[in-house]
Amino acid sequence: MTTTIVIIAHSPTANALTQAAQAVLPQTLTKVITYDIGLNDTINKATKISQETLVGETLILTDLLGSSPYNIAKKTQQKLRLKQNCELVTGVNLAMLLKVINYQKLTAAELAKKALIGGEKSISQPGEKND
Repeated sequence: MTTTIVIIAHSPTANALTQAAQAVLPQTLTKVITYDIGLNDTINKATKISQETLVGETLILTDLLGSSPYNIAKKTQQKLRLKQNCELVTGVNLAMLLKVINYQKLTAAELAKKALIGGEKSISQPGEKND
């Protein structure tokens, strides 16, 4: 089993993160789907995304809590949860994405925990004692 990772973020963030991850990782990315949300995208985009997403475990990553991409991601999660396990994590960054790609064999719930750890550990203030 491989959990599908769906990134729904402000344009061009989703594709840029995926390209950066591919540049860092030696393996080809599989089951990583990106959606860059533009100014004209509406909540109806969630229906399209949920229909295109593969069945099985799914982790949705989005950039900004409360934003349009978040609202689309939340609605997508609600639609997908009717037929499969689906988790949502906000605040996507490159470290978080790399972490979840490396643990993609975990369930969506386990992967969501890894995403939080990966994202959190990558945030620091250089020069501090714990750096």
